[in-house]
Amino acid sequence: MPTLSELRSRVVAEAGAGGHLDLADATDKAYLNAFINSAMQGLHDILTMAFQDYQVTSTTVGMSITAGGATEMPLPAAVVLKVRDLEWLGTAGTTPAISMETIAWMERNRYVGPRRYCVAGEKILVRPDKFAVGFYKLWYTPRFVAMAADGDAYDAINGWELLAILDAAIRVRGPGGMEMDTTELERRFATVEEQVTAAASRRVSGRPSRVRRTKITPLERLQMADLDPDRWG
Repeated sequence: MPTLSELRSRVVAEAGAGGHLDLADATDKAYLNAFINSAMQGLHDILTMAFQDYQVTSTTVGMSITAGGATEMPLPAAVVLKVRDLEWLGTAGTTPAISMETIAWMERNRYVGPRRYCVAGEKILVRPDKFAVGFYKLWYTPRFVAMAADGDAYDAINGWELLAILDAAIRVRGPGGMEMDTTELERRFATVEEQVTAAASRRVSGRPSRVRRTKITPLERLQMADLDPDRWG
């Protein structure tokens, strides 16, 4: 996992900017940092939006009744980009985790079924209220945190930071920067982007939405259709 200092060196090398930028100069370092963080933000978006099982983490949170009688918990908004799942851990936090279903925000004040949740702004609401007090495990995708110190790093997974390095190098070398040709860098960027997208999309995580087999008996088909009619197509 390369540090910000290492990323600057690689960007300068890719852009052929060794004679234009001084890696020891504070102004040039800040200039490069801005491009690198912007490019890493783009990579983070690819990995977490298009392929949602990357960069997922969790935290345990408690829920209590507020002064107004509602049951809600604040999201750690500074770190949460997307809520992925909420698991019930029981009133003491010791129950084996049980994933919860969601409800529509419009249903929050009239829902009376089994325990479910919705995200409302920077809060999570659990309904019905009478079942909400207790502990939960919140699974979420964190926001990208810009790197500032030389030793800061971003886990781009499997060396995929090359995509961000090329992106930043194109900005350094191109219009507004060195004003030099970026054709070769852009070609390499497109190739690496395709490789990253293809590799990320092949990652196996959880149960697929559809499963196909080349051979299945009629009895198996009937049994599986009863359990999950969409699974076999």
